[in-house]
Amino acid sequence: MATTSTKTTPKTAPKKAAASAKTTPAKPKAAKAQTTQIELTLATVEKAILVPVGVSLLVRDDVVSTVKDIAGKYQAPGGFEKELKRYEKRGATARTRLERQVRKQRTELEQDLRKRREAFQVAVKDNRKLIEKNVESFRKDLEKQSELVSAQLEKLASSAQELVTNAQGLIS
Repeated sequence: MATTSTKTTPKTAPKKAAASAKTTPAKPKAAKAQTTQIELTLATVEKAILVPVGVSLLVRDDVVSTVKDIAGKYQAPGGFEKELKRYEKRGATARTRLERQVRKQRTELEQDLRKRREAFQVAVKDNRKLIEKNVESFRKDLEKQSELVSAQLEKLASSAQELVTNAQGLIS
């Protein structure tokens, strides 16, 4: 079997030297931790600066877009009148809706009052009937009592008359 030998050529020699140079000892752990802490701090500071800038740019874009939209509406021929008519129509629609709502509430209130009035009238009618019934019952009881009292008085008067007659007969 043929053996192959590796020759170092002039082109590969610098690469090998560089590879052996990379094997130098690593930085101490404390230095790495400090570097990491500095990188984190820088990243946080960078975010603190970039976020407001980004927000400002977005707000600026929105404002520019809004101004362009408004300017486009009013710069077009008849644009201002068109917008006025649109606003007038919207106001008329809102007024109509409000009037409809007020009429509906008034109708509901009238219905509620009508129901309450009818219920009150029914209660008054029922109470009047009850009172009339009680008065009639009281009148009948009073008549019975007066008839009993009259009968007892008549009986007492007749007894008294008999006593007087008997007493006169005894005296005479």
